[in-house]
Amino acid sequence: GIGVQPIGEYSLNGYIVVTGDAAMEMYSIASTKLKEYAASANNLASKIPSSKVYVMLAPTRMEFYGPEEYRTGSHSQQMGISTAYLALNPEVTGVDAYSEIARHTDEYEYFRTDHHWTALGAYYAYVQFCNVKGITPHDLSDYEVSQYTGFLGSFYNDGGKPQAMADDPDTVNAY
Repeated sequence: GIGVQPIGEYSLNGYIVVTGDAAMEMYSIASTKLKEYAASANNLASKIPSSKVYVMLAPTRMEFYGPEEYRTGSHSQQMGISTAYLALNPEVTGVDAYSEIARHTDEYEYFRTDHHWTALGAYYAYVQFCNVKGITPHDLSDYEVSQYTGFLGSFYNDGGKPQAMADDPDTVNAY
């Protein structure tokens, strides 16, 4: 499925939204910080005019799996990314990882117990970067996969160590 995935009941633990065996971090648009990010990229590009500068801001799990009130309006990561990209100078290219990640939300792109994306989520962002740069991405089947089970990440700890997460830990796939 594309885009937002259904969410059931959830609870709050500080800035962490806990949904059964998963958790995610709240996000709010910080326009000043986003424009500072763009200014840093613009500054870098001005210092190395012979090189092409690309930037990529990627959405977190909250954008696709969180409660509506924490992913819309002032919490919309798509709007936040746009705020930063609109402040980029023409010599800096903002890579739209958002759209590619949104196309694969029914896959294991984000850890349920940690704030990082999985290697698969990172792969989809890499594919989009390659498309923007005009190079051919390697296929996932080109890589040997190692699996590591039993991973309980930062949200497990920060979310109060929910038993549902302990009973269903993440798997780390390394390519």
